[in-house]
Amino acid sequence: MSVDDDEAVQPVQPATGDVPSTTTTPVSMNVLSPSANGGESKAAMGGSGAMRRLIMLLLVLLPCVACDQVTKVLAVDHLRGHRPLNYFDGLFRLTYAENPGAFLGLGKSLPDNVRLGLFSVVVGLVLLAACVWMIRKEMPRAAFFGLALLVAGGVGNLIDRVARDGHRVVDFAQLRAPDPVAFLQTGIFNVADVHIVVGALLMVVPLGRRKEDPEPS
Repeated sequence: MSVDDDEAVQPVQPATGDVPSTTTTPVSMNVLSPSANGGESKAAMGGSGAMRRLIMLLLVLLPCVACDQVTKVLAVDHLRGHRPLNYFDGLFRLTYAENPGAFLGLGKSLPDNVRLGLFSVVVGLVLLAACVWMIRKEMPRAAFFGLALLVAGGVGNLIDRVARDGHRVVDFAQLRAPDPVAFLQTGIFNVADVHIVVGALLMVVPLGRRKEDPEPS
């Protein structure tokens, strides 16, 4: 049977939009490789975190140590060889003293060579190790700033032991209780000692908290 040309069966063309065309895009192996990208991301985050902690540590150390050293210079210039200055009815007193020992006079009775090695070399190494540990390890805010203040106080007194004659620390402040318990008083201290006390208190705060706030990212 013959078929006319105008009645010839034409091939059926699919309607536009019936079947969307798809193309295959090759997927990068780096996207599918968590060990590669994940490791690089963690390394980058760890590096940025260490740099952030270093900056925070310096922001605490530099002003605290500077304040401690400036007040000691003022104490040497204006208090050494002079009578004590009393304020607030004797509750607070400025008086010059040189401390051969550690915090609030601890260890001042030790022999000179033992005292120098213990309070200069050993303390210096401990402070350096503390700085490295703080930079490398993430910790709660209170613990970080508390330890930073402890280090600042240690550095301030260490400078005195290394740089001053006789390896003695300059102290100049004292708190005294009012009458009738005026016999209650602190030892003579300095700004570095205040940093140490405040830092120790901040270190204790996280121990009493059930949940600690992480360091800000």
